[in-house]
Amino acid sequence: MDEHFFTVWGYEKDGAYPTRRAVKDEVELRASEIQQANSVDALFEAAENDRPFMQGSSFRGPQPYSRDEGTRPIAFRELECLISDLCWELDKAALQDPSRTDRVCHFVPGLFDALSARDGLLPLRSDMIPRTFNDDRYIFFGDYAVFAHPRIIGARELTADLWRLAAKGADVRVAIDPNRVVRKEDTQDVGLFDYWFGIKPTRSDLDDLSVVGHTRHERRTDKQDGFGIDPLIATDFWWETDGTDKILKVEETLPRRAFESSGGPVRNRFLHSIRDTTAHQFVHLDGAIKAYDLSGYEADIDTPSASKSDDPLYRKMWRVEGPIDEPEWGRLVGHFFRGNELVIEYFGEARDERPAPVAA
Repeated sequence: MDEHFFTVWGYEKDGAYPTRRAVKDEVELRASEIQQANSVDALFEAAENDRPFMQGSSFRGPQPYSRDEGTRPIAFRELECLISDLCWELDKAALQDPSRTDRVCHFVPGLFDALSARDGLLPLRSDMIPRTFNDDRYIFFGDYAVFAHPRIIGARELTADLWRLAAKGADVRVAIDPNRVVRKEDTQDVGLFDYWFGIKPTRSDLDDLSVVGHTRHERRTDKQDGFGIDPLIATDFWWETDGTDKILKVEETLPRRAFESSGGPVRNRFLHSIRDTTAHQFVHLDGAIKAYDLSGYEADIDTPSASKSDDPLYRKMWRVEGPIDEPEWGRLVGHFFRGNELVIEYFGEARDERPAPVAA
């Protein structure tokens, strides 16, 4: 599709979106090909086996499908499913390390060689940051624009933080989408408006080397689908020391059931940070995805502490080096874990300056 409109159903209606005639024409062509390649009986059978489509789904609104509508809506539904399946496969493949054969590296001269050897991230310079407001985060590289990785591009506040820091000259590196690329002059600005907030750790024990250990915050079993995009079981926090540094690691645990229909992998967000306790500053922060093979992943709603599969695929998404003040650090952490209230809960209670309530 394009940067402004992502669903097939929006183009089903005749005359819809005349300013994007080329996109509508292609959607109509693909839907027509599906109708021509399948018998009427086969299309009706596909519809009858598609419960969300028959009962009314988010793809076309609440109305259920009726045979009186013919096979055209079925073809649009099948096209939507094909595109969704392809996007899912591309999303899984995007967790692999960058390669010269990636579509974006093939099209953009010099891009692969510009990625960091350590973790395949693209260093951001101020001249690579667009000057216009945009929520579909892209990066100028030569004559092209490349985009933030699909696992973080939806975290709009996080990418805004990273782009702003890079524009100020900070050492910021991000993972890029291995598929999306447009010529620089063809970029389109997108604005999506809502509000999210960051955490503000302020307690003095940030620099206390004796305050270490593991904490787990679990979401209530009846609320695991209540926030964010993905269901969530728990979030674990580990503090440890390395000389005068304090190391923080944070990892989500998503339920197995959320990925069974797709066959996995289970993709948990993971954060790593270093605090220099002698300088009283955070000096490193990065976010990654840990992708666990479904075959050995047992953590689920009824078994929140069950084991995860060994040796997950680890893909770094973004990284900031150098001194980071606490409010900035809090915004980055909170925005990376967008939709995960357990992170806010952990730091809100552990770092709040107010005294704990006294039990009656």
